[in-house]
Amino acid sequence: MISPAMCHVFTIFFLYPSYIVNVTHSVKCTSLCICRPSTIQLLCVLIIGIICMYTQQLFCDCHFMYSKCSKFCKWFFTCCPGVSEAVRRRSTANASYSTMLDDVQPELRSLFERSRSCLSIGAGYGQRDIEFLKRCVPGIETVTAVEPAPDCAAELVIKLQHLLPMVRYSVHQDKVQHWRGMEEPNDIVLMFHFHYYLTRSELCHLMERIFKEMLRLYGYVVMLVATPDAKRPQKVINPLLDDCPEVAALELVLTDAGFHKCLQSEYHVTMDMTPPFEDEFVAFLQADCGLETSIEDARAILEREYSTNNILKDTRYLLVYRKLPALQY
Repeated sequence: MISPAMCHVFTIFFLYPSYIVNVTHSVKCTSLCICRPSTIQLLCVLIIGIICMYTQQLFCDCHFMYSKCSKFCKWFFTCCPGVSEAVRRRSTANASYSTMLDDVQPELRSLFERSRSCLSIGAGYGQRDIEFLKRCVPGIETVTAVEPAPDCAAELVIKLQHLLPMVRYSVHQDKVQHWRGMEEPNDIVLMFHFHYYLTRSELCHLMERIFKEMLRLYGYVVMLVATPDAKRPQKVINPLLDDCPEVAALELVLTDAGFHKCLQSEYHVTMDMTPPFEDEFVAFLQADCGLETSIEDARAILEREYSTNNILKDTRYLLVYRKLPALQY
């Protein structure tokens, strides 16, 4: 199909040939002269036509990619600065996570010095996963992500393109329970704030599958986990949300699957839950707890629970476990 831009190009070059100029460069001067239809003219038409068609196709590809995002993803693109600022004002999660990485970065870079491939399970938008890889895995070459939510998967693709431009990546929109896996195992498997969405039996089965199929010998499982807290706002908005398992119970699952503990680092997060609550902040909590309700209803729930000054505190952990031969335990 010839685009309108292509029609204009052909009109200019064939109906109005006197507009075509031949630019001749020399050491001393640059001369302009009028030329009639010629081989140069046809070559110019061909080159500009290819550029126009490529530009049109690029626009169509971008439009298709954007149209695949859901309403929430489009809202996120529009309001992301407001959401980020609202969350940043109330929570120290991002800052505390970065500070924790500052403390353990030398040790982690040493552990992951030879790691080249990574599988991220339940990557979400990928913010913490990508920061971890950029700062702690200096030789990362390939990233594979499994994320069931279309909003998160679409945003994750964009983040990987911009924040890890030299890395080969693939994003699979699927539940890890149904995902068929990869032909080759990975050097690192990341599970950041994901295991809360699995039952204990599902978690045990996944850890066994990671150990047997998804991770190379001497590879690492890296997890971010939060401690149980019935007062956390996501749980208040959606009471059906499962509680975070105790860290000790999670470590038992890992060791039962055959993993060996290498490192544990804790950090502390505070969240200011003092009313009034901004629309952007309430919308973020709604998305995080997976409950589809109006912002007004969610805000009313929060205001009933947190009617006075409330500063919530919780402890979070970075866990690093390694797959070793049986004789090395």
